[in-house]
Amino acid sequence: MMQARFYIIMLRKPVLTVLLLLAMILSGMSSAMAVNRISVTSGNFATATTWSPSGIPSATDQLTIQNGHTIQVNTNCNAGILIINEGGKLQYTNGKKLTLNGGFLVYGTADIIEGDLEQTLQGATFKIGEKGIVTWQPFDNTLNGASLFTRSHENFHPTSTLVINKWYNYTSVPLGTVITGNFGNLTLNTLYNGLLYEWNQDNQFHYHKILGNLSIEQGWVVLDKSGAISNTEIGSIELKNVNSYLDLHSGDHPGTFTVTTNSITNIGGTMNGLYNGNGNINLVVNGDVLNLGYIELIYNSGVQNTSLGDATLKVTGKFKQTTGDFRGIFNLSSMNSGKADMEFGDLEITGGIFMSHYACHTAGETATINVLGDLIIDVINANAKFRWNGLTTLSGTNCNLQLQLTIHGDLLIKGNQLAEFTSSGSTGMEHVLVKGEAIIEGTNANFNYGNHATQLRFEKSLYVNGGTLYLSRTNGPLQATILQNLQMVAGTLSVQGGTSSANITVNGRYNQAGGVMMLHNNSTESTGAVVYMTLFGDFVQQGGSVVFDNNNSSTASHKISLNGDQFTRSGNSSITTTISAMNPVYGILYFDNQGTTGYSESSSAAVIQHVKQVISSGCTLQVTAGNLQVASSSLNTNDYLMVASNAVLDLGIHQIYTNGQQPYSGLTAGDGARIRIAHPEGWYNGTANAAVKATGNMAYSLHANSIIEYYGNGSQVVTGTGTGTAQNSDSQYGVLEINKTGGSAKLQSGQLFVRTGVDLTNGELALNNYNLTILSGSPHAIKSTNGYIKSELNASPNSGQVIRMNIEQGNHTIPFGVTPSSKIPFSFSPSLGLGNSFAVSTRATASDNRPLPAGITNINYNGTDIARDRVIDRWYFITAPGITADYTVSYLGDENSTSAHYANKNFSVMSWQAGKWIITGGTGSGETTGTGNDRIKQQKLGKLVTNSK
Repeated sequence: MMQARFYIIMLRKPVLTVLLLLAMILSGMSSAMAVNRISVTSGNFATATTWSPSGIPSATDQLTIQNGHTIQVNTNCNAGILIINEGGKLQYTNGKKLTLNGGFLVYGTADIIEGDLEQTLQGATFKIGEKGIVTWQPFDNTLNGASLFTRSHENFHPTSTLVINKWYNYTSVPLGTVITGNFGNLTLNTLYNGLLYEWNQDNQFHYHKILGNLSIEQGWVVLDKSGAISNTEIGSIELKNVNSYLDLHSGDHPGTFTVTTNSITNIGGTMNGLYNGNGNINLVVNGDVLNLGYIELIYNSGVQNTSLGDATLKVTGKFKQTTGDFRGIFNLSSMNSGKADMEFGDLEITGGIFMSHYACHTAGETATINVLGDLIIDVINANAKFRWNGLTTLSGTNCNLQLQLTIHGDLLIKGNQLAEFTSSGSTGMEHVLVKGEAIIEGTNANFNYGNHATQLRFEKSLYVNGGTLYLSRTNGPLQATILQNLQMVAGTLSVQGGTSSANITVNGRYNQAGGVMMLHNNSTESTGAVVYMTLFGDFVQQGGSVVFDNNNSSTASHKISLNGDQFTRSGNSSITTTISAMNPVYGILYFDNQGTTGYSESSSAAVIQHVKQVISSGCTLQVTAGNLQVASSSLNTNDYLMVASNAVLDLGIHQIYTNGQQPYSGLTAGDGARIRIAHPEGWYNGTANAAVKATGNMAYSLHANSIIEYYGNGSQVVTGTGTGTAQNSDSQYGVLEINKTGGSAKLQSGQLFVRTGVDLTNGELALNNYNLTILSGSPHAIKSTNGYIKSELNASPNSGQVIRMNIEQGNHTIPFGVTPSSKIPFSFSPSLGLGNSFAVSTRATASDNRPLPAGITNINYNGTDIARDRVIDRWYFITAPGITADYTVSYLGDENSTSAHYANKNFSVMSWQAGKWIITGGTGSGETTGTGNDRIKQQKLGKLVTNSK
């Protein structure tokens, strides 16, 4: 270690032997004169009463400073060996010197500050004990004044402390070159005469390890500049203030080097891993990092075409930054920098700037970031910034570094609204996986701020309680998945801020109490690409807004697919999109659940506007509370609510209505669509009282194969057309189904037209003196399972008719009935007059068959009134011009009030034609129980009134 000693050993070994023998003799002589003195009080070194035995120390004395005593070197003094016990302290008066002729053992404190300690004995022991502290700030800051280091053999305990405040040669003498063994805690300063000197340690800390804390107060320390550093371990690193600088390597390194430490604490200083040079760096921190200053793993201060290597950071504990600036790679002077890979236990940023990469990378590689615990960003200042990949272009060259980010714990972003969180600003693709909860409560938070493809996966829930969040801030396709719930309380969540497509899937529920959720958020740049959101859980909106697009020039209809069991809206919630009269592009809300979705709207303040709703095939939308609101428009179309093929809208007793913000609205039922209503006022009557509220020009269009089902156990009005907006053929029922478990469905319109068919599933359809017109001539146009048509009104002289248009060949049955257990079907099979119309009604009478129908004067046979004893008490009214058919009429057994002689005989049918009765024939034995019937073959039917006789 000491050149003079090596010179003697190698070149003058015989002389050395003599000198050693002489030293042994002198040592024996001096030991006889040496005195062991211990301090008895605090005081001056050269005061006799300071010591026991009393006396001024000589150059051969062994001195011990006891616990609790502070000894002041106030004049030039001498000693042989000096021991400072734990709790003892050595201090100096400026400019004074203590000369030692033996070991220096410090278990307490030695403040060699503006004084000198000269070691005269080559190879003497310099020991700092477990709690020992030595501060080196000599008055004589020269090579001669550093004899304590250049002549001693050091032995520093791993927890000892050495503080270097002055060094005689920062330029060419690294501390490790004059030290034997390792360091404990080491504090370095290089501030001298107002200048901060760079002190290159020339990789000596690789050989002479710092087992404790490396602390830099007022200094600039470089571990190496030669490229020799490979794997250096430092117990811990501390930069104490803004004048603390540490470069792990300065200049080019030929390969990769690693620095390992247990913690880093930076209170305002600057730490560079690789400064202005090529090469790769690995920094491993087996503990925590606290940064209040500047840390860059690779830093280029402005040197062209350098600092092109890769950086790796591993922090097993928590990385916490409250202010300052961290950048993994910071290089704005080269176009092809490397990448930065990082791993953290936990990461907590409460201020400053944090960027893992702020440089231009053109190789298209992937930066891998792993946060094994939680990532917490909670910033107060508006200028705080957090970015993983922080640069998009440099002098026109794109940075295409990709990002693979995995957060194994929770992600929490909160704080000042103007502060920034950005996942990646580069043009390379990013993949982000958050395994814990993701909570956004503040800041301006962005994924994809660099026009690239993005894949996001949140394995738990995403909560937005404030701030602004873009899942994709700029252009580039987005795929986002939330495996649990999406909850909006406050702030703004935007799915896509660019012009590209986006798909977001939420496997849990969507719950919104406030704030704004936008599918496309860019008021200055329109999009033609669809943003599609799929929700598999319930949709619950208690407040706030869902906005499909805030740009009225966009040409894409964004979509939300709802697949949950509940769709619930309340409060002042709104679902909207921004359109213009010249560009009316609506958002679309799809009810896609392949099952039943309950629909609840409990507030008149809830709004849906400029958004179309589609109930998809296989979905049943069941309105359970409130009414179903449909958007309004300046365009007179009926597609603002669409019930698709094989979809079901179950209104129950509830209504469909328009919000009335624009003059028109309407709904459409597609091929095979079913709309179920239990509203007592029926489907549509031109007022606000039916299932479809007519106010606001609410219109509708029904496919010929769509189904309007009247159901429930209460009485209902079956409405027709010709009122309000129901003026066209597509306002007529396609299929009218009656499915009553109680009450009856009663016609209340003379314009009740059914285009395809009537399905009588259950219960009664009462004509109620109105006509039911079925436009289809199919023999299957009327089907009955357990339902029936009631034609009569308690023996009234007037009855509504079932009118069949465009008659086709086949057996046509009209399932008349009086009660669920009293069915009297009428059927006919036409042979001639196909394509013509057929009308029929029936009613029961009193036993005398009175009152007679209008235009009939008697019920006579061969001049005798046979009404009581030979005629069954039921009338049929048939109008079938040009039709020849076989037909069957039915009656109830208790309507056979004929005399006993005729009651069970064969009955024929007689018809009123040209002012008289004509027997048209027929077969059918009389029945007095159950249901009886008569069958008539090939009867030419005109306008007939028939009755069995």
